[in-house]
Amino acid sequence: MSIQEANLAQAKVSLDRAEKLNPQKLVSDADYQAAQLAVQQAEGQLKAIDAQIQQAQLSVESAQLNLDRTKIVAPSDGTVVAVLVEVGQSVNASSASPTIVKIANLDKMVVKAEISEADVPRVQPGQKVYFTILGDPDTRIDATLRAIEPAPDSIAAETTASSSTAIYYNGLFDVDNPGHKLRISMTAQVTIVLNEASNVLTIPASVLGAKHRDGSYTVDVLDPKSEKATPTKISVGLNNKVTAEVTSGLAEGDLVVTSAATGSTRGPTSGQSQTRNILTGGGPPPGAFLR
Repeated sequence: MSIQEANLAQAKVSLDRAEKLNPQKLVSDADYQAAQLAVQQAEGQLKAIDAQIQQAQLSVESAQLNLDRTKIVAPSDGTVVAVLVEVGQSVNASSASPTIVKIANLDKMVVKAEISEADVPRVQPGQKVYFTILGDPDTRIDATLRAIEPAPDSIAAETTASSSTAIYYNGLFDVDNPGHKLRISMTAQVTIVLNEASNVLTIPASVLGAKHRDGSYTVDVLDPKSEKATPTKISVGLNNKVTAEVTSGLAEGDLVVTSAATGSTRGPTSGQSQTRNILTGGGPPPGAFLR
């Protein structure tokens, strides 16, 4: 490059000298034209070298790009959960880059809970949920429902869901997984808490019997002194079919008579209980799966 620049500078000096001498006829027209041509040739050679340099730079960039493509770089931190190619296998990138491995962040898991279409209207994001896994059914993990998918999984395979099959919508919630105890595709037994009440008066739901038209129930309350049972109308709040909340008609410590196959039993009401309306799902199917 420096040689060509020097040649161009020398040619310009010669041309400048010829331009000064030509009016005085101290240099022939042929020499003057030769000096002009020499400058043009030197400029052309310099431009050609510039073009070669640009082409070489493009070649370097192309080679660097090809070199970069030989490196596999993870887009984020995570754990390799699947290897999709084998050692020695040819991998060709056509319209899209091929998938070599799959990685996942196992520090936080997403639970997909299948919710029946009959229960979806009663479920909404923000409700409390808890679940257990098959390998550790005694440990309950609490979370909060984050979202409910607007369409069932079957919509991905067909335009309309078949009316002859049960429809389930995925409820999604996130749980921390610091020890990586939870794994991908594990089955979970999920409970969604629809309502709850704490420190309320409760009785076993089995004593309620049939509901009256006004929504009340009648139970037999035993007088400890006379040992006589008196039918008493009560109002019930939350009822999960196991324990019912009593909102009126009974007081803490009242003895309620319950009928059984072997006779009558007496059960006191409690004022320090908690009752919940819940939805319980399990699988598979339906159920919940970790991902």
